[in-house]
Amino acid sequence: MTMYSLSDLFRRLTRWLDSVSGTAWGTNTSSTTSIASSFHSNMLAQVAASAAIKDTTYLGGVLENNDEGMRYLTNEFEKLGWEYVPSSTNFVMLPTKSAEKVKQIHDGLLREGVAIRPLAAFGLPHCFRITIGLPDENEACINALKKHY
Repeated sequence: MTMYSLSDLFRRLTRWLDSVSGTAWGTNTSSTTSIASSFHSNMLAQVAASAAIKDTTYLGGVLENNDEGMRYLTNEFEKLGWEYVPSSTNFVMLPTKSAEKVKQIHDGLLREGVAIRPLAAFGLPHCFRITIGLPDENEACINALKKHY
């Protein structure tokens, strides 16, 4: 039997609950309904986030994964000649020529099992963002993007 730390269990449970409920952990300071719903977090997600932040070993691993993932994705974008917006967050934004192109990419990636966030709701209809994932998730994202970008 595999033993997991409390923070890992919370993280795994929260990821599962988020995938089932369609919510994501985050903080919402906006009163805009369309934005509020995309950043809504339930109580369990908030408890899990609080535990994860206190676990410095886990947090260090998350930060390291984010740094490595950002380097991997941006290096791949550069190799492919794709424009992106430099970021110090856990996601990277890519502009395209049009909202239609974003929809084409979004729909194609969903068929591949990869989710991106179109940014029309944030006033950027020609842009989308990719959240840094685990190494295999980042690689799957790049492979799917190569087919649909």
